[in-house]
Amino acid sequence: MKFVISNWKIKTKLRIAFITCTVLLSYMIFVAFTGFIWGDERLITLYNENYIALENFDEINLNYQEQRVLLQKIAITDSEDENYKVLTDTLNKNNEKVVSLFDSIKTSSKDSNTIEVLGKIESLYTSDFSKLKQEVLSLSGKAISSELSENDEKINTEFTALFNEFNTLNKNQALLNLKTSHGFLIKVYIGGSIISLCAIILVVSIIKYTNRRISQPLSQIAEYANQISLGHTCLTIPVESGDEIGILSQAFNEIIDGIQKQSDVLSSISNGDLTTTCIKRSELDTINISIQNTLSSLNRMFRDINASATQVNIGSDQI
Repeated sequence: MKFVISNWKIKTKLRIAFITCTVLLSYMIFVAFTGFIWGDERLITLYNENYIALENFDEINLNYQEQRVLLQKIAITDSEDENYKVLTDTLNKNNEKVVSLFDSIKTSSKDSNTIEVLGKIESLYTSDFSKLKQEVLSLSGKAISSELSENDEKINTEFTALFNEFNTLNKNQALLNLKTSHGFLIKVYIGGSIISLCAIILVVSIIKYTNRRISQPLSQIAEYANQISLGHTCLTIPVESGDEIGILSQAFNEIIDGIQKQSDVLSSISNGDLTTTCIKRSELDTINISIQNTLSSLNRMFRDINASATQVNIGSDQI
């Protein structure tokens, strides 16, 4: 059997159109909603990662500067002094905190350049600065020599330069990540717009199809029905589909054909032809049954008249 959409029932066509529009609209809402949620979560994640990295780096820098101050105090404090132990304990706690902050930053950092600079800073801290701390701790109440001071300034200069480089890289990475996220959101917007446009085109097409396949044929049938009500029966309604509209058109054509046959029978009767017949289409076909009964009555009446005329003629001959 040939698969023809025009033969589908109107209810089926409307149901498929409704389901299609619903699926497209649901998909469009899902894509947009998912994109917005993902984009928002991604922006929050990127912000938190960069915020944590910068915050931790600020703490490292702060603790580093505090350790420099502590070293100056430790250098002029005798190891037997009660403040000496307090200062060294504070220095050790700061050192432990800096180490943990380095670990935290390494966990959150994703960019290879940032990780490389972070490694240089950590190496400078764990090697050169740690060596400087050991030398200062060995002074035990003696003033820091000019050589140690110069070494400290050199390390501090390197630290500052690396800190600035890390902040710049981290900022650039944040901008790049935000650009990537914005790019994804733009794709979501474009995809949603395309889907929306497709949905609009589909809806418009369905409306046009419905108008062409339902509204226009019904208007045409109504016009034909009006012509029939005025007595015009010499017409035929085109049947263009196998759905309810096509069935209705075919039914009207059968009605028109029946009226034409009844008209032909009545025309024959008016012309004196009583030999014609009017076949009933069913037991409910009261019009054809009545016409056929009228034909039978007329035939009986004319037979009786002929019989009476024959008798009159016979009587007149006898007279």
